[in-house]
Amino acid sequence: MSHRHTAFILLLIALPGLRLCAQVPDSVMVRVRAMMEERAYASAFERLQEADPYNKDLEAALLRTAIVLDGYTQSISHQLFGLKDLLPGDDLDAIRASGGQYNMVLYPANEKLGLLLHEHPDHLGLHRALADFIFDANMNYGDDWLMTTDSVMALVEEHYGFANTHGGGDAESWYRQGFAALALDHADRAAPALAKAVALEPGNARWQYNLAYAYMGIDERTKSIAAARAAYALDADGTDRGDAARLVAIMYQE
Repeated sequence: MSHRHTAFILLLIALPGLRLCAQVPDSVMVRVRAMMEERAYASAFERLQEADPYNKDLEAALLRTAIVLDGYTQSISHQLFGLKDLLPGDDLDAIRASGGQYNMVLYPANEKLGLLLHEHPDHLGLHRALADFIFDANMNYGDDWLMTTDSVMALVEEHYGFANTHGGGDAESWYRQGFAALALDHADRAAPALAKAVALEPGNARWQYNLAYAYMGIDERTKSIAAARAAYALDADGTDRGDAARLVAIMYQE
């Protein structure tokens, strides 16, 4: 989960009407957000645990989820997370790759957020955070996680779909909704979501390629070629250029 997603979750929980079931004082929330900005992830999580030990505060649940996704140094099945307070020069990706022993915290966000959603089924931040979490788990573990990829993608499409259609989406949430639909072989559902993502952020080659693939799946030949050509032009390092070129060739042959 990127820092952009954390910022988006923080925006959602700051909107009027979303500070529901508050258990944690606002002063604590302000301090925790400051800790997150400083990348003091272990201290931020510990402070929330002290203030909300039974996971009743919705905003605290969203912040916990953002902390474990952005700040983990080690993940065990995306249920146990290693956290540390990073120093200014620390490279988190390098720390994750190097291993080591860290303070481990148990936070099965899929369960915690799911329980809160049963109580608050219209809360956009919960839908978005749950989708972010299980998508990230699948990207890390695939079918070796607690649910199969198909089961995860069905939930990803559902929860991003709810957030997106109710005004709680951004370019990446639209992309992930479309990606999930495409993974489930539903190009008809994938194409509109991917088109929305590309409209919001047209400079992403991979997104353009997946949009082209979705259009091909619903026989939108002209749109598929246009998106594939865009992907080819945008792919500066050449990673996806071959795939985009082959897609264009296939569409011209049909």
